[in-house]
Amino acid sequence: MKDLIQSLSMILVLCFFFSCKDDDSSNPGTESETTTECTFEQVDADMDGLIDDNERAIMEECSQDALLISSEIKENLIGTWHLIGHGEGWVPTISQPCSSIIFESEQLAFTFVNSSVDTTIISDWDIIDGFAGPSLVSDIGSFGVFFSTFCNQYMYGDATFVDGNMHLYEKAN
Repeated sequence: MKDLIQSLSMILVLCFFFSCKDDDSSNPGTESETTTECTFEQVDADMDGLIDDNERAIMEECSQDALLISSEIKENLIGTWHLIGHGEGWVPTISQPCSSIIFESEQLAFTFVNSSVDTTIISDWDIIDGFAGPSLVSDIGSFGVFFSTFCNQYMYGDATFVDGNMHLYEKAN
């Protein structure tokens, strides 16, 4: 019950802070740095929207080794992250999007491609300490992407139990 309340609170906080802003400015990085290295393909038969055992194991381990201090999280986020896991809410039919996030000290470049969206967003970002723990504040929440758990090599947010999405990212460098 505590996790449900924390997750719902996190979603409400994130929805409040986020708005959709599509910006083609060149900071941070170059166009080649913000492009994902995968090609999105919708495959209805693969049920890719289900969280598999490997994704669940990574999430559980990350949760146990979570970074909890905002300054440590901020420092750890600098670099490139790629989407490696994905889950949909109660009707998991959408294939895993292609996505990456490049964090610099004050801005991020978020690239996201699925069957209906192909975008790159440049946004300011920060980590805030909320009543549900640390969370990322930026303009990427309008795509249902949020993060509530951070560890050295992974970060994720999981709202599948309330018909939301799960996005699991791995640090590339």
